[in-house]
Amino acid sequence: DTRRQTYITADLSEVHVALVQPNDWLNYTRTIPNDRYNVYLRSSSTAATQIRLDRVTSDRAQPNQTTAPLGTFQIATTGNAGVFAYTPLTDAGGNVAAVALSGVQTLRLTAVTANDNVNLNFLVLVPAPVTLPNPVFGKPSLSGSTLTITWTGGGRLQEASEVTGPWGDVA
Repeated sequence: DTRRQTYITADLSEVHVALVQPNDWLNYTRTIPNDRYNVYLRSSSTAATQIRLDRVTSDRAQPNQTTAPLGTFQIATTGNAGVFAYTPLTDAGGNVAAVALSGVQTLRLTAVTANDNVNLNFLVLVPAPVTLPNPVFGKPSLSGSTLTITWTGGGRLQEASEVTGPWGDVA
């Protein structure tokens, strides 16, 4: 594995958590800019492993914290404890999850399945792409020379005098 430049400059080794067992958990508290994020876990594993990501919803400084689930990292084997890979956070349907985060947040990693076979390195938060729902069109209506088009969901109505444009938003 290669060290990040920050660690090379400081002449330090990369830090990772090893010997993880089922139900072991780690809290990470950071101030995070308001956005929706795809979350990735950098880890190595000698067997397929599940790690859950939760948001701590109670006082992070107190025992017996409550949490809300955000998704699961389905970590595939990297074949060697020294070979790391990035695994996306997924929802219950197996889709890459987009998580809304803002301000001081405490995120918790919990080993669902592990048996000394995974090394946890760090989380990466990447702003999630904005996705708009597909539009659903209603039945168009014509009244005299006025055509009315309605829809719900994303998108905007544009017009052009020719198919090749230029296109502009309808006022």
